[in-house]
Amino acid sequence: MEEINVIVVTRKDRKNLCLRYTDPVTGKRHEKSSGTTSQRQAQRAAGEWQAELMRGLDDRGRIVSWAEFRQRYEDDCMIHMKESTQVTVDGVFNTFERVMAPDKLTRISPQWLTRFVKLRTEEVQQSTIAGDFRVLKAAMNWAKSQGFIHNVPEFPKLKKARKAKAMKGRAVTAEEFD
Repeated sequence: MEEINVIVVTRKDRKNLCLRYTDPVTGKRHEKSSGTTSQRQAQRAAGEWQAELMRGLDDRGRIVSWAEFRQRYEDDCMIHMKESTQVTVDGVFNTFERVMAPDKLTRISPQWLTRFVKLRTEEVQQSTIAGDFRVLKAAMNWAKSQGFIHNVPEFPKLKKARKAKAMKGRAVTAEEFD
């Protein structure tokens, strides 16, 4: 079980106490000033920051893995879908796993989705990516309703490439022109 734990630390080069935690998704250490030299006020600020950060976790206070999310989605949602829709959703999830290899559900962000578009554009049409996004957005909305994530990531807008104006109909023959 991975949890976020904000601690109060003293830095020699700073007047105020600092708040620090290690992000369980990325493994990066984050730190900010508590804005006070009082240990008690810093502990209170740490608790508030921790509560704010925990809102991005599931209702049991842990981060949901992609595999666990997928299994729950398949067990709870996909049984109510048509067989052809189940195949489509399964294909989109397989593609997303192959291209992006998500390990945690909270890792999926607008930046990840933009990267997904860039990587997929070389393989398929933009309309296929739009369909993939519809499936992923429905799954993310379900994850939010289940308390696995706090916010649904914003999906990038896909713009259609402009095409040259195509001729309408066939060309007029010389006889018809005369």
